[in-house]
Amino acid sequence: MDLFKFTPTVGHETVLNNGQPINYIDSAMWVERYRQPGEFQIKTRLSSDLTSFLPLGTFVGNVHSLEVMMVENHEIEENKDEDAVVTISGRTFYSFLENRNIAVEFVPGTNQISGSQVTVNADYTWNQFYTL
Repeated sequence: MDLFKFTPTVGHETVLNNGQPINYIDSAMWVERYRQPGEFQIKTRLSSDLTSFLPLGTFVGNVHSLEVMMVENHEIEENKDEDAVVTISGRTFYSFLENRNIAVEFVPGTNQISGSQVTVNADYTWNQFYTL
């Protein structure tokens, strides 16, 4: 399977126009869905060091698809006599929106946000994202 890691340009983290191939894959699954988020799964040996190459939050693509997926999980399965197996999985980028934090007032010097509510008026999606 022709999977690759998107490597954003510094200062332009949302511009996904270049990437690096993902090597050392023992097995891979890439599922696209119409309404529900798609998903992917990569299985490899822990010694391949793909967990550091694909940290949580990394965007992954497939050369045969226009979908972008995001790494959400690393599971390590250890066997007594063999090299440990790591499963790297994630879902379509749109699932990222389920886990986002929206805040108008971030308290500087802390990891807390104020209790303000955000109101987003009816508008084009791109304008609503800009408002958020």
